[in-house]
Amino acid sequence: MSYPNKTRIGGGLGYKAPTPFTEEAEEHAFQGINPVDVVTVRTEKSIGGNVDLKYRTRLFNEAVGVSFNQLFFYTWLNDLLVLSSQPAVGGSYSFYSAAGFLDSKGFETNLKLTYGELAFYVGYTYTNA
Repeated sequence: MSYPNKTRIGGGLGYKAPTPFTEEAEEHAFQGINPVDVVTVRTEKSIGGNVDLKYRTRLFNEAVGVSFNQLFFYTWLNDLLVLSSQPAVGGSYSFYSAAGFLDSKGFETNLKLTYGELAFYVGYTYTNA
């Protein structure tokens, strides 16, 4: 039996409007958090892409199935919304747009072996953020 091997390529653009509902603000129970100043804080923007390769076959008279999947990804983020790490005078925290960018890249590898109803999976993910 023959299995189709697949390659997928994807990408996209994104944005996120500034909002005070972040993990950092939640850690302070939203107490002492100034509203987001929409005049000075910029919208977060992102660009991302990925390549996904999949190979499947059967071995030993169709008794053993092998499936291998390899994924590569990259994401670039700009104008990240950040909550100040130190309170201002009066004990309140403010949001600002961070200078520069943040990128995240990596890969994910998966191998699946099957024999009858038994299946063995092994995988590894590497992310550099």
